[in-house]
Amino acid sequence: MLCLLDLYSYLCKMILSYQHIYMLRKFLLAVCITLSTLLISSCSSKKEPAEEQLNDTELAAEEAEEVAEVVEKPKLHFDSPDAAMQYMDESDNHEAYAAGILYAMANDSLDYCERLLNNQFDYFVIVDKGKMRVELYDKFGRLKRSYRCACGKNFGNKRSKGDCRTPEGFFRACKAKDSENWHYTDENGKRSEKPGQYGPRFIRIITPGYSSIGIHGTDAPWSIGGRRSHGCIRIKNENILELAGFVEKGMPVIVLPGPKDKEINLREEHPELFETAVDSIGLNDNAHHRDTLRWHKDSIM
Repeated sequence: MLCLLDLYSYLCKMILSYQHIYMLRKFLLAVCITLSTLLISSCSSKKEPAEEQLNDTELAAEEAEEVAEVVEKPKLHFDSPDAAMQYMDESDNHEAYAAGILYAMANDSLDYCERLLNNQFDYFVIVDKGKMRVELYDKFGRLKRSYRCACGKNFGNKRSKGDCRTPEGFFRACKAKDSENWHYTDENGKRSEKPGQYGPRFIRIITPGYSSIGIHGTDAPWSIGGRRSHGCIRIKNENILELAGFVEKGMPVIVLPGPKDKEINLREEHPELFETAVDSIGLNDNAHHRDTLRWHKDSIM
């Protein structure tokens, strides 16, 4: 009888133990399901990296103010090319200036030369729409980098929003921004489905009247070398990553017109000249297509 009671007690303990294990398994399973649900919910609600777009007039205005704050007032002023060249002759950096483009620039564009001699930054950029190049110079005017580019599909200086032209003139750069997740938005507010049109970096250029002009990478490397953009300057992604390493907020950016741009500009600024036959005023002469800024020699590559 005692043995039966012992066996009964043992069996009861086994049953209870099994029930405990079963209940524990159910509890652990419930915990796992709960944690999995929370994890999935957390991942699904996790915000993607900020997706910016270039419909950002207010942001551009803020950046323009920041640039204005860091750019120092000019200390040097020259009444003539000879005065600018004399300054470079007497400078401790005479040899550096002599190896660059600023001597020639003094003769052809004293205004630009004076601004660059007042340049507080280590570098400046020239975008040449004729050569389709983005060129990086040190502050003395010595060429350091040169990249093929694409610019506005239409010729001439930018005159209105949506004209697909690249602005020309002397501008200032903003700090390079990570643009990997930016979407392109056209003038009508239509936004691209996928990001990436601006490549890995975007360097905004402060161009009065237009907020969305910059130098950036691209998801269409085949377009480099042509007139393809809506107004911005495109270079290859590996090039924009390198260039971004040299760019400082406020650094000068000069955009030069090409020969066809100059012809369009002349037609638009002086339409009265074109009421007569083109040949009568010599616009078919090759001399008209010479780059008036001789300091930017074609031999500089």
